[in-house]
Amino acid sequence: MELTFYRFPIVAAALLVMLALSPAPTEAAVRQCMQPVTSEIIPAPNDRLGRQMALRSWSDKTRRQHGTPFTSWRVATKKVLGCRPATDGSAAFQCVAYAAPCKVEQVPGRRQPNRRRLNPGEAIET
Repeated sequence: MELTFYRFPIVAAALLVMLALSPAPTEAAVRQCMQPVTSEIIPAPNDRLGRQMALRSWSDKTRRQHGTPFTSWRVATKKVLGCRPATDGSAAFQCVAYAAPCKVEQVPGRRQPNRRRLNPGEAIET
């Protein structure tokens, strides 16, 4: 029992140090999305190339409509990327990309961003 009693101050001190050194609360990120965008119908010789070209077409069209921050396919929602056999004989496949373009923005914190922290012992100017 005595051994446990002596451990309490050490554990309490360790917890206080961990609390003092813990990072400040993090700021949340918010996803902002626009109306869905559809790429051009892309004729392609194979499925893989068609998907790549459809994604490029979607990204280019999204950039023109909403700007560069919205062009990430990974961040987009409602994604559909597909190919089907071509019916007109001009190519083996026809591919298309459809998604709602989104961007991620950081929510501004409550702390002033340009506030300078003082070092211990540093004079305060008034």
